[in-house]
Amino acid sequence: MKRLIALLTFLIIWKSISAQEFRGGVSADFTLLPRLSTELEVEIRKAFYPENYFNRTFQGELSYDVLDSWSVGVLYGFSIIKHNREFSDEAGEESRDRNKFAFNVEFKPKRFNNDLRLSNRFRYQYAIVDDDEPKQYFRNKITLDYKISDKMNPYVAIEPYYRLSSNRISVIRIYLGNEMPVFKIGMELYYITEIKLREEYATTQYIVGLKIKLDYKR
Repeated sequence: MKRLIALLTFLIIWKSISAQEFRGGVSADFTLLPRLSTELEVEIRKAFYPENYFNRTFQGELSYDVLDSWSVGVLYGFSIIKHNREFSDEAGEESRDRNKFAFNVEFKPKRFNNDLRLSNRFRYQYAIVDDDEPKQYFRNKITLDYKISDKMNPYVAIEPYYRLSSNRISVIRIYLGNEMPVFKIGMELYYITEIKLREEYATTQYIVGLKIKLDYKR
């Protein structure tokens, strides 16, 4: 187990050196009613390549536990994006607003006897940036996590994005991360490889992030 933890930590640290985007966020979970909960999150993103931008995102999610392993939820997110146009003919910066709406169905069963768990989150996403054409996706995130102890919960995940306007998979994300408590609060360190599948070619972006998780559920 120690070798697995060491390898996971090494991979995230090693990839962070060549990361093209860094993310940092804080989230808080609250219980509103039995089976009804909400999550509020603030996140900052800084990307350097292939685009240079600074993103501040504020979002909230409301979820309801239909069954012990099944939940449904709705999400709204608002982002302020300051885009650096250094790769275009125009110089300077441009600020744009992004609105995102999503509907989630999540299956999160009990762990197997060996503490492994396979979960699935299906999401319909509708996003628009200023007056641009809306982008609609079906996203399906499949996650395998392994609860080694109360202090270590590494995971791997894959998530394809199916874009409705083109009727094809346009993005594939591969996740690698670990959740752990630090000073009685939750912390998640993660790494994402994002592959954008264009008609003529594909591009890859490497993302490293850190999220602080506060749990106020009753």
